[in-house]
Amino acid sequence: MTVPCRALLVAFVVLVGLLGATTAEAQTGAPPWAACGRTDPERKPAKTYPVLPPVGGPTRTFAVLQCGNDRFGYRHIAGKHGQEWADLAVLTGGPWQSLADFAITQTLTVPQPGYPQFAPDRNTWTYKSPLQIKDQEGQVRATYWVVVGVAAQDGKVLTGFYTRDPR
Repeated sequence: MTVPCRALLVAFVVLVGLLGATTAEAQTGAPPWAACGRTDPERKPAKTYPVLPPVGGPTRTFAVLQCGNDRFGYRHIAGKHGQEWADLAVLTGGPWQSLADFAITQTLTVPQPGYPQFAPDRNTWTYKSPLQIKDQEGQVRATYWVVVGVAAQDGKVLTGFYTRDPR
């Protein structure tokens, strides 16, 4: 039986040591997202991500991370999940923003089979994919599942976090 390339890609979302982008960002100091200052509006775009359109859902091929507030967007991710990402980023040697950006990108473009899933009560699409952290010898040190929520009506990124629960 032939395994689709997409399934193979999902199974091997991997970080080994420093990410290439992380190294460049460390040298330039440029973050993966546009700045969201205190006075920047909630709707200011911080980054546009490509997405795999949901089967039976909108044909939108992108999702927008906006500056947001404590309930959605960059400010939500930074405020509610930033320390969690920072704790995990210690294993990669880079800043949490680079790890979160990498994980969100991979999750939105190559979600695990069965995703994205629609939650009609919240009118959101949930994307999920595995993230493996490997050491320099290529041994898996830990596996996490990245979860990204996207608003169905306008494609804005609501949240991005990881869990140890594969379900």
